[in-house]
Amino acid sequence: MTETQKQRISELLRQGVSRPDIADAVGVSLNTLKAYCYRHRDETAAPAAPQARHGFCLHCGEVVVQAPRRKPKKFCSAKCRALWWNHNRMSAEKGVLAMRCANCGDPFMKRVGSPKRFCCHACYIRSRFGEVSGHG
Repeated sequence: MTETQKQRISELLRQGVSRPDIADAVGVSLNTLKAYCYRHRDETAAPAAPQARHGFCLHCGEVVVQAPRRKPKKFCSAKCRALWWNHNRMSAEKGVLAMRCANCGDPFMKRVGSPKRFCCHACYIRSRFGEVSGHG
């Protein structure tokens, strides 16, 4: 592998190009590229975003103090954890489906695998028992 190829590999890795695309662009086999990246991982490593690294809060990006021999913490405080989960409750990685309420027909979101059929508890009660008079 020439020095020009090595420099080009490092440049493309820092830009976030995939390894198969780099191998094609540089003209080396994918296994040769993987071996080079393994041997030179300090030089070819792309700088990670603070939120993606261990030891930084997923919500605010502040440093999280880690306890030795414990599971790594993802949040700096309970407040940041609650805010992050409230914002990311229906994240794409969990799988979310758009549904229509079985009672009123309004659209709502549910997680894949959830048996949820109603947009709210009131629609469930109306569907199961009919119109219920009394408390609001």
